Amino acid sequence: YLAGVNKEIIVAPPGVEPVMAEGQRNKKLSYLLFVGKPQLKSKGLDLLVKAFSDIRSRWPEMELVVIGHKRKVYSELAENGVRHIGYVSSRRELADWYASASVTIMPSTNPPASFGMVLAEALLAGCPVVGPNRGGIPGLIEDGLNGYLFSPEDGNTLSRAIERAIKNKNALRRYILKRRKHYQEQYNWDRTAEIV
Repeated sequence: YLAGVNKEIIVAPPGVEPVMAEGQRNKKLSYLLFVGKPQLKSKGLDLLVKAFSDIRSRWPEMELVVIGHKRKVYSELAENGVRHIGYVSSRRELADWYASASVTIMPSTNPPASFGMVLAEALLAGCPVVGPNRGGIPGLIEDGLNGYLFSPEDGNTLSRAIERAIKNKNALRRYILKRRKHYQEQYNWDRTAEIV
């Protein structure tokens, strides 16, 4: 759509709170992380839960941690490795959740997200990411370097992207930590204000 505008496009990304880079990682934990509004169908949690059941057959110790307002339906999934934390009001605590996750996943499918704040926060915290190859998400995810993209039209590609991220999480994390200063500079409110 924007390619048809035929004018220079200036991107002014939102800023990410610096506290996200201060998250403390607990290396003993093994979980995938979803942060968002689980009650909104467009956020794709149903798609993620389906993909997670496939992932868990290969990594039985893996949990899926859901942060966001509780939905009764997901309390029934606890026996299948889905743990619903609820809303986390402390940004510092949220940074720790990001830092300790094996992979943070944004399974949104429609409408395309113009910017993935959850993914930017996860990157600052040093966590590999998975998101849809649509909207503004490819501007955040360097496929194969800091995470993986999946095709929202094909739910199977989400499972494959998550699996690749789990297998390569250490290399992805090393790359992300080397680029942390870049992420801090790029997703900074002062920079955004200057661009605007």
